[in-house]
Amino acid sequence: MTSILNGKVAIAGIGQTQFSKASGKSDTTLAVEAIKAAIADAGLTPADIHGVTRYTMDTTSEADVIKNLGIPELRFYSAVEYGGMATAGILLHAAMAIATGQADAVVTFRALNGRSGTRLGRGERHAAPSNTATYVDSERVPGGAMASPYGLMAPAQAMAMWTRRYMHEYGVSDEDMADHLAEVCIRQRTYANTNPNAVMRDIPLDREAYLNSRMIADPLRLFDICLETDGACAMVLVSAERARDLPNKPVYIMSAEQSLEPWQANNFNFYRDDFGRLATRASSERLFKAAGVRHSDIDVAAIYEASSYQVLATLETVGFADWGEGGQFYKSGTLPINTHGGHLSEAYIHGQNHFNEAVRQLRGTAANQVKDASIALVTNAGWSSAILRN
Repeated sequence: MTSILNGKVAIAGIGQTQFSKASGKSDTTLAVEAIKAAIADAGLTPADIHGVTRYTMDTTSEADVIKNLGIPELRFYSAVEYGGMATAGILLHAAMAIATGQADAVVTFRALNGRSGTRLGRGERHAAPSNTATYVDSERVPGGAMASPYGLMAPAQAMAMWTRRYMHEYGVSDEDMADHLAEVCIRQRTYANTNPNAVMRDIPLDREAYLNSRMIADPLRLFDICLETDGACAMVLVSAERARDLPNKPVYIMSAEQSLEPWQANNFNFYRDDFGRLATRASSERLFKAAGVRHSDIDVAAIYEASSYQVLATLETVGFADWGEGGQFYKSGTLPINTHGGHLSEAYIHGQNHFNEAVRQLRGTAANQVKDASIALVTNAGWSSAILRN
């Protein structure tokens, strides 16, 4: 899927809503607000849009989008399955539609009331009690029907098992893991404190507060878990040629990847022999090869982190660090990561706020701007990734 891109498609516009705990708006209203902002940012009008890509989990359909925006016709639309695994998937679908001539301009978006509406951090909504047992009516419970009756119902509990397994495999003590995770949480909160869009912009975090926070699922504490957020993000993609005539500096898509391995989706890897590792490196190796770049070429990264552990594990999965050494690499500060505060401290918009931050970094307009940033990686553990350049 990566070979047809190579800079032929560009991100021309980005948009987002306010991120909050209570938007007071419907999911569709949030989606339309973010999409309108992205279209305006690209210097286009709704009539210029010919395609829409979205998450299957989104409650706003492509029909809702074109009806509310007055888009006369779609020539392409698609939806990508799962949650964070669709992070770069919707971008990839949109880019392929443009590269193959299916559409001239495509909108990607994610909109949700993830705090005031359906709270993504809770699992019991998919498990219903009867007179004699608890049964599961959805495979969105980590581990499904074989795990939920025993209390494994929320994503944080699954990620705690990943973390604990990792600690066992690599001999990481509770104290050392707490030290590594605290580093991630505090650094991302520091970025958020200078980001006016971040939910946690006014709330500092230090090591004492981190260590004293309550345990959510051992060994993950309160600040290790992503925010539940109301909000939406959107992007507009066009051909590289067209992007050069639009107002903003184009951000070119060098490569993008989707990957699905056995036992990876919904059951949260529990049936893999090495479930402490999030994925194999095959997808990331294809991603870098297609983009024609090395790890040392990446100036800034946005790493999907429903939990802080995922930052460390992703650094290993993507190939920045050897297995078991993600914490040491992160502490080295070699690579700026989640400079907006990420899902832990800016907002949790299922990875789409990560793309908006990558675009701002490559435009040179980010709140925590990395000097001379020209190549960015956006990734969810290698399952769903893209390499962008300005």
